[in-house]
Order: sequence, then structure tokens, then C-alpha cells
Amino acid sequence: MGWLGRALVAVLLAWPLVAAASPVGSWKVDPASIDTMAQRMSDAMAAHIAPEDRAEMRAAMDEMRAQLEEIRASNPALAAQMEEMMGRMAGMGDDPTAAIRQSMTGLLVENAADATLVFAGDGEVTIEDPDGDGPDPLRWRWRMDRNEVEVVGTDPGDPSGTYVLRGPLDGDRMTLRLVVTDEMRSEMADEPGFAEILEELEYVLRRQ
Repeated sequence: MGWLGRALVAVLLAWPLVAAASPVGSWKVDPASIDTMAQRMSDAMAAHIAPEDRAEMRAAMDEMRAQLEEIRASNPALAAQMEEMMGRMAGMGDDPTAAIRQSMTGLLVENAADATLVFAGDGEVTIEDPDGDGPDPLRWRWRMDRNEVEVVGTDPGDPSGTYVLRGPLDGDRMTLRLVVTDEMRSEMADEPGFAEILEELEYVLRRQ
């Protein structure tokens, strides 16, 4: 085989490596996906709220409103905190899906909207969050499995505390869904429906 043939073979062998998709770079959560995820999670959560629990929620809200009026004059700061909490819980007894969705959306936005995920070439993933309380206690690493990205988070202080997110990489769009393992299901056996709720935890990331 001449030099030209050898060169062509080398190019063909190297092509999959050159063309392979890579998550290396900076990524942010797509804001539109947060609302979609909150809807799915709230639907799964509301499905496990029994009618008697809704009645208890309505009674608890009525009691909190009565306490709020008593506290408002003497402790405005505490009253403001109660109002904020009640705002998140409003409608829980009558329309739990809408109430949970409102609360869930606020929680997800608070924890993910401003964060930037940096995928390094050495397999490390760092989370940069200007509003965070400090560095993430988990250590995250990524690897490619064909056209899917697998991101694994481990707790250095607890080797059993491992979390896996996996999903497809399509150009500048990456979808990562939490993998709920059999071990996690076993640990959540006393909390019916919680595993199904976690299965809806899916982040859509956009390359920056």
C-alpha cells in the first residue's frame, strides 16, 4: 500500500474520534425545561395525595391564616416568612397539582437557573453557581457511552452516596435524567411514590 493509501486509512480510522460529539465546554439549564420538569414532578407528587390529606392541608392553611393575623402586629418579620411559605402552599388542598407545581418551579429555579456546568476534557464536571452557599460537596465526573453522556456524582465522605444522570447529547443540547437505582428504591420503600417523582428529574442543558 502506497503512502496515499496509508494516509486514507489513517484518516478513516481517526474519523470517529474527530466526529464524535463531546460535552466539553460550559452548559446552562434551559429555563423552559424547568417549567416542564416541574409539571411532570408535580403530577407525580399530586397523584399520591389522598383526599383525607387534602382536607388536613386545608385545615392547616386555615389555622396558619389565623395565626398570621395574631403575629402580624407583634412580629412583622415572622409574619412575612409565614406569608411566603403560605404563598407556596396556597391551594394545596383544593388543587394540589397547581400548588405543588408553583412550589416546585420556584425550588428548581432557585437551585438551577443561574448555575453553569463546566465539562472539562479530563472528565471532571464543576458547578459554578454565583448564588450558591459554597462548593458542591459531591464530586462529579462525566464519560461518553456512544451518543449518551453519563455524569456520576460521588460524596467523598460517603462512598455509597452516588448519583448518576444520563442522557443524549445532540449538538448544543444535552438532556440528563436522574437514574433511580434499585438501591434507591429500596431506601425509599417507606415513602410511596417518591421514586416515581425522582424519575421525572430531567435537566435540559444548552451549550454556552
